[in-house]
Amino acid sequence: MRGGNRLGALVAAVGAAACFACAAHPIGPVGLGDDGTDIVGGTQSSPLVGTWQVILLVTTDGDVQRWTTRWTFEASGKCHFQRTVVSLAEGIPRTVDRDCTYVDQSTSVKVTYLDTRTETAVPYEVPLNSTTRLLIEGVEYERAT
Repeated sequence: MRGGNRLGALVAAVGAAACFACAAHPIGPVGLGDDGTDIVGGTQSSPLVGTWQVILLVTTDGDVQRWTTRWTFEASGKCHFQRTVVSLAEGIPRTVDRDCTYVDQSTSVKVTYLDTRTETAVPYEVPLNSTTRLLIEGVEYERAT
């Protein structure tokens, strides 16, 4: 097996293990206000408030990349998305920063990016009883702050 194939197999195995770990945790409903309505912006009762981070290894043709993604949700309804991609082949970090606002809609968060005024619904779930983990689009993030 060539060196690249072994590295690809290792990354695939780590990714598969991470997926199984995500699926092993029970999921509960979150994000509704006491009256069952959306939480506009965010409040301290919203499980989104805080900074969430995940680091993934992604394989592409002839390269392995480290993707570090951070979401910050403030109680005021402001948010920030940041993704830094570092190519193993190049070693040069490339970062995308986007300011946004959000509305917590229970099982998804409506994000409006300020640079383009585009809205998108981003699904999320909170593993039962967790204050340190959040699944965003099915990927497990850890609380950074």
